[in-house]
Amino acid sequence: MTPDATPTPLDAAAAGPEGLRLFGGGGGGGGTTIIAWGQRIAHPRFRQPPGNSLPLIDAAYARGYDGVELDVQLSSDDVLVLIHDHTLDATTDLSGPVARLTAEELGRVPLKDPWCGEPTCIAPLSVALAHNGARGPVMVDMYHSDPRHVGALRRSVATAGFDHRRLILLTHSNAGGLALKAAFPEAVVLLKARHDAFPPGLTSDFAYQAAGLDGVLVPIANFKDSVIAFRLVTRRLGLKLAVYMHDGDMEALRRLEELGVDYVTSYTLDRAARAG
Repeated sequence: MTPDATPTPLDAAAAGPEGLRLFGGGGGGGGTTIIAWGQRIAHPRFRQPPGNSLPLIDAAYARGYDGVELDVQLSSDDVLVLIHDHTLDATTDLSGPVARLTAEELGRVPLKDPWCGEPTCIAPLSVALAHNGARGPVMVDMYHSDPRHVGALRRSVATAGFDHRRLILLTHSNAGGLALKAAFPEAVVLLKARHDAFPPGLTSDFAYQAAGLDGVLVPIANFKDSVIAFRLVTRRLGLKLAVYMHDGDMEALRRLEELGVDYVTSYTLDRAARAG
């Protein structure tokens, strides 16, 4: 998008009440489950709700995603809240670490991009889980899986009354993943590779690091041979394969489905193209 381009409205409501299940996903019907990326749900040329917000959850389902991803950080009073970075600088008009404010104080901090003329503030994860309800799975990126964070996640899920079986938890280490698996045995726990770890540096041997977990999340959408290699290894190990694809198109999504990918996290779902 050029600097002076005007974003196109995201007509989420036009998706219809049934949404647009791409491959019969939704976490229970087989096929590939398409998870909306937490920071945006469409190409930047579209006006859309701010990332990691309650309006984004609604727009994601209206646009046809099977579930949503949420990024979380810990407040000073040990409450998980929706925000991607460890600091407030990128998505709010404040600066400094998220962890210096309580959840109540963070709940009064508006995100930079208002939606429909109304400010949208940082929300607790518990509120987001309750808001999502049974509409689809929620992928939570747990940057840290130490006892404080796992305990905070327990409280968030309990407060929301959220079904553990709808949780997809991302961990950045095997040890952290095992802690999450112990706390939520019915959740899907995926070991997440670095977002900038691409083939050939990233190989299917990474799947062996997910021992005791449910699968891996890897940035290999544009590397067909790597997808095939990972699919072979993960099947052999009884693991799920998740791929994050932050560019591409509907054809790319269909190719990943054909290759047997279990989950894709993306912002490229196009309801108009999907109709074909």
